[in-house]
Amino acid sequence: LTFTCAHSAYDTPLTLGGQSFKVEIANTPQTLERGLMGVVDLQPNQGMLFLFGTKRPAIFWMKNTPSNLDLAYLDQDGRILQIESLKAYSLRKVPSRMPVWAALEVPAGTFKRLQAHVGDKISCPALSSKTISNQPSQGDTHERSKKTS
Repeated sequence: LTFTCAHSAYDTPLTLGGQSFKVEIANTPQTLERGLMGVVDLQPNQGMLFLFGTKRPAIFWMKNTPSNLDLAYLDQDGRILQIESLKAYSLRKVPSRMPVWAALEVPAGTFKRLQAHVGDKISCPALSSKTISNQPSQGDTHERSKKTS
């Protein structure tokens, strides 16, 4: 199974198993931190592609995120290294089992419905982009969380 997409900063087409998606690219400290927090109307054909800009450990959690999601950790070539199910508002931290280049969040059940598995590949020019804004130093852990006041 191969996934393909064409790069665009804010409205990136992504095709998974023959189904078209529109994903937002998160590649700045602010967008990486915010992720899909507060998004209440995520459609079945929408998601977010997180580009870390370097291969490193990542940790996601669902604080202030009202939708159940599927998460795939990816290598620089777009190969799926790990798939996880994330529960809305959960504070459970979900670490990557190895350093990763990117992550993809889509509505819960998407990977099962499309029969996507570890080892499948996402083809996307954005994955090979070296222009990540204000990327953290190598070795930093990405934790998608937002502190509330």
